[in-house]
Amino acid sequence: YQSTEVRLTRILLSLQMSEYAWQVAGAKGKTKAAKVAQTKAEKVKEPKVKAKSSEFAAIHSGSFSSPLWSNDSPSKRQNGDDADVEDEDEIDMSAIVESDTLYSQFEDIQDRKLQAAAAAQNGREVKKPPKEKKPKKPKRSLIQASTELGADVESYIVELEDKYKDNIEVQLNGLADHFEKAFRDVGIKWEKILSEKEFSERVALPAKELTDSTRQIVNRWLKAKPKAAMVKLLTTLLKIAFSPVPADPKTVPVSHTGLKIYTQLVIRAQPSILFDSVPEVAQEWSKKGRMLVSAQPTFIWVLSQAIPSSPATALALWSEHLLPMLTDHTLPNAIRDSIFAYIEAVLSKESLPLIKSEIKSSSTEVPVSIAAVERILTLTHSNASGVLPQVRDRLQLVYSPLQDTIFFPHPTFNPRIYFPALLRLMDGRDPAIGTEAVRILTAMVARNKRTLSVWGDVYAVNLNSSRILLQSLLENCSELRDKLSTNAFVERVRSFIKLNEDMLAGKHKLKAKGAGKDGAVPRSFDKGDLEACHLILKELDAKLQRKREPEGSWLALVVAFLLLAISAVCAAYLYDPSPFTPYVEQVKLLLAPNPNP
Repeated sequence: YQSTEVRLTRILLSLQMSEYAWQVAGAKGKTKAAKVAQTKAEKVKEPKVKAKSSEFAAIHSGSFSSPLWSNDSPSKRQNGDDADVEDEDEIDMSAIVESDTLYSQFEDIQDRKLQAAAAAQNGREVKKPPKEKKPKKPKRSLIQASTELGADVESYIVELEDKYKDNIEVQLNGLADHFEKAFRDVGIKWEKILSEKEFSERVALPAKELTDSTRQIVNRWLKAKPKAAMVKLLTTLLKIAFSPVPADPKTVPVSHTGLKIYTQLVIRAQPSILFDSVPEVAQEWSKKGRMLVSAQPTFIWVLSQAIPSSPATALALWSEHLLPMLTDHTLPNAIRDSIFAYIEAVLSKESLPLIKSEIKSSSTEVPVSIAAVERILTLTHSNASGVLPQVRDRLQLVYSPLQDTIFFPHPTFNPRIYFPALLRLMDGRDPAIGTEAVRILTAMVARNKRTLSVWGDVYAVNLNSSRILLQSLLENCSELRDKLSTNAFVERVRSFIKLNEDMLAGKHKLKAKGAGKDGAVPRSFDKGDLEACHLILKELDAKLQRKREPEGSWLALVVAFLLLAISAVCAAYLYDPSPFTPYVEQVKLLLAPNPNP
């Protein structure tokens, strides 16, 4: 029954195709009058219609019910110039040939279906003919692309500079385009790198495969570019190559391997540009003040690119952008581990010397802002910080090297920013933070001589905090004996005593120096705090003097003892020289000249 149905269907289709072909072939014998009249009436000529595969499909579906040219039938053309009309509306006979071709393909398909049905009835399997696989374009590895890039990168840079001498932005964008083309067919599994690789390896990829000469050439060229152009370039690169959400969800995401590598080189050439680019990018990658989860691994990777070339910059970025993320209780564990791995890499033995060198040579000498310092003290010491217990435990593990790096990077560090801020924290509402601030300030006074001059500027306007600090110095005077028993500290204590006496006598007027950012100073002071400071300073001065006396008179005591001993010996010899006779003879023999040298 199935075979008979298929044959009938084929016969019906053959008849329909034959009728269609004869309609087209007999169209030339019709009159032209109707066509000419219709053209004059409508003044608009209908477009010529060709029978194509879509009409052929319509025939098969049964929806093809009217002629294609019902309004422009050749049967209506009876009058007029036959040659003109035929040239103007000549029927395309290729439609018939195309229909025949499609019909032959239809026959082949039906034959194969019949063979499959017959084989299924006989219990045999019919193997489908294998599909021809398209040859895949061979992909290059990251190492191969890096090697090929290194062969012409220097010449390309020279060409860019010659062609666009006065346009720095075009030069920078041109090299970015060159990197993108060089790694266009090189795909990297970016999410896998960020989730599965170790932190140190994650920081190095994907620019790790570049040759040393390529990195040096590009780094040297990028370092010479102005900061404003580099900031604009980095912001554009971060938005294009690292956007967590594609511009159009329907588009296929592109890996942008070349732009990622170029971004690494840009950041490492001038790490400080991150301070200007990161806030804008972080705002774009956030929603309702919270960074998107999909953007967090990439954001940490971007900031970590400053670690190899400028760990001081990386420390500041960590305290400003990554440390606040630890207060989020819903933060994934992997992101939290990455944040701690970041600060551990910054405080490693390899990075600490670089940080101290950077801070010493910097004009500001402040790697971490005052707000970040307060945040660090709050998260590590305050019970009201709201941070998870396990997060606080891990922060306390890195707190010791962290506070040494911030407050004591080198012996001549100028604490003019941190000292007043810590004095204010001592008067804060949280006793735990105040206690830690006192400990830090005590260590500052003992370890850094420049702290004394800063303290002298803010002493009069911070009497309560100064009283607490002086009390701490008095209590730890025995432990800090060697560091506090210096001329500079003793002079500072005595200057405070003189200042207190003048203030109590009404001879001293408060100055605005060191009073704060707004320059406001109190018109009056708490007399109780002033008297307490005066008493503590007197006691501290006396204690320091007692500890300095043995050190100053030690040599005098030794000399006096020796003189006393010599005097006693001489007196005994004069009284009775007989006990000293053997010793005198030996001395004479030693002093006598030798006749046989």
